[in-house]
Amino acid sequence: TPLQRAQKYKNEGNVCFKMKKYKEAIAQYNKAIEICPKENKDEFAIFYQNRAAAYEQLKKYSSVKADCTKALELNPRYIKALLRRARVLEQTGDLEAALKDIHIACIHERFSNFISILKEQTILEKIGRQHAEENWRNRKLYIYKPLVKTYIVSFSKDPVFSKLQCPENISEFLKKPLKALKNEEYSDIISLCTEIIESPEFDTLPSTKLEVLLLRATFYALLGEQDSAIQDFDCILNSEYVSDDVKINVLIKRADLNHLKKNLGMAFMDIELAISINPHYSDIYCHRGLFYISCGKLKEAKCDFEKAMMIETRQYQKAHIYFTKIIKKYPEDIYIAPMYQQRAILQLNWDHNFGKAKKYFNKAIELDKNFSGSYEALGILELKRGNMGEAVRLFDKCLVLYCHTFKKLLSIYSLRELAKVELNVKNQLGFTYNYNLNLLICKYLEETEDFSMCVLS
Repeated sequence: TPLQRAQKYKNEGNVCFKMKKYKEAIAQYNKAIEICPKENKDEFAIFYQNRAAAYEQLKKYSSVKADCTKALELNPRYIKALLRRARVLEQTGDLEAALKDIHIACIHERFSNFISILKEQTILEKIGRQHAEENWRNRKLYIYKPLVKTYIVSFSKDPVFSKLQCPENISEFLKKPLKALKNEEYSDIISLCTEIIESPEFDTLPSTKLEVLLLRATFYALLGEQDSAIQDFDCILNSEYVSDDVKINVLIKRADLNHLKKNLGMAFMDIELAISINPHYSDIYCHRGLFYISCGKLKEAKCDFEKAMMIETRQYQKAHIYFTKIIKKYPEDIYIAPMYQQRAILQLNWDHNFGKAKKYFNKAIELDKNFSGSYEALGILELKRGNMGEAVRLFDKCLVLYCHTFKKLLSIYSLRELAKVELNVKNQLGFTYNYNLNLLICKYLEETEDFSMCVLS
């Protein structure tokens, strides 16, 4: 029969293919395609897919795409054709189309093929990186003021921040940057500090000059310039003139950065070094408590927070940790928006109550419509719930605002692309499915600079 003859040509083509005689293989597949009865769609699709495989070896990518497309018209669930076309689309730079094909393949495989999932993650990251790099090149310097306010509150004994309470004791060389700090002119602080540090007389200044480095490093950290911040922190720690208060403050801040970078061992090591210098320094236990929360160690966190409160007699100096207290005291203050977000994350960590958490995230946005963190968190929640259109809207809103690190941009763009392709494919396939996307989502939660977001996974 014609089908049997077609199968014979296909088998001969397969032998040529295994012998790496790709042109001869294509000639055999051509014969199979020519005589195969039109009603035998599955066999027809195989012949096209096999010919596409031979074309791929010859790097004739347009022919590969054409044959895979024909095979998929005949058999829309043909995973081999989907994966091959996705691979070629990726190689030729059409990443969005490649992502769509690999995502459909994962759906048909019920997200059970780990290799396909990893390939989708790779393409998602490539697309996210393209968008993030363009955004990063065009970004303007911006520091989110409520973030700075919250950060300042978290260091009650900061040797630089505390000088604002006693302006008469401020050294002449520190007056300009501290005036900018007081006036909330945060974008000027790094350049003012750098001007002092690079001046010829910097080496002749007293040991308090290290506080200029500390202030610059602090704002590098706030801007997400982690390498620059750590370089300044290390310079301070290597100085023989550094005071204990400055050293402890640097160790805590370096621990914060290492925690964000997932270097938990180094983060806790810096905390232990700080405790060895002064075990009665309350800021140490507050920050370690936050580390414990992100690790899910709530008992250890509670212990550290209580220790900090015992050391610190001022009732609300550490109230940022006890979120419910500070929210109750300042319910409508714009600077409390980050507290509502942290309260939401604690809620998720404790009992996974999405409803309550969503209420807190929305309250943060109500107080400050420019608070990108809550848009991101809500976007992740909607993505996990399958509300792809809303997730895309929330990620887009987040991207209109400011992202402080390239990793954060990469994470949000990648998550947005996942939501977009999921929405697109659902509309195309015309049927609903309920497969778990957590493996894909989790990778990008781990990439985010806001380590506390990982609880959403």
